[in-house]
Amino acid sequence: MELVSFINKWLHLISIVGVLGGTAFAWLVMVPALRNEPEESPLAKTLWKRFGLSLAILWVIVLLTGFINFGIVSPKVNAAYQGILGIKMMLAILMFVLSLLLAHPIPAMKQFMQNRSAWLVTLMVIGIAILGLSAHLNISRVNGSGLKTQSATSTQTQP
Repeated sequence: MELVSFINKWLHLISIVGVLGGTAFAWLVMVPALRNEPEESPLAKTLWKRFGLSLAILWVIVLLTGFINFGIVSPKVNAAYQGILGIKMMLAILMFVLSLLLAHPIPAMKQFMQNRSAWLVTLMVIGIAILGLSAHLNISRVNGSGLKTQSATSTQTQP
């Protein structure tokens, strides 16, 4: 079980780094390169489609491994840890939805998602916040402050 947990955590970390790296690439390279390119040009459509496909694959891995991590860690941690984990999960789902809307804008949201650069910066900020929360959660497990106390985890029966 320890090996499964280790591999799952690494897949989770690598995939979220891929999401953030891809988002940074889109913000710093794709948006400036396509600034003078019409939105409906074949080049712009192809690049955003590939970006969206890559992001979707990474997000599937992030979400799948994240829920597996949740199942592995949840029985061992206290309520404060669970609360921070809940915030992290809500931010991740928000980031997932925003990145899907950005990469594959639906007609009703096209006007809203027009300024891709600003939305990519927003995704970066949310992603960095998620990484900060993750670091805090990992440290709290290592130093024991996020774990259930010994008396809360053991069931004592009195005669």
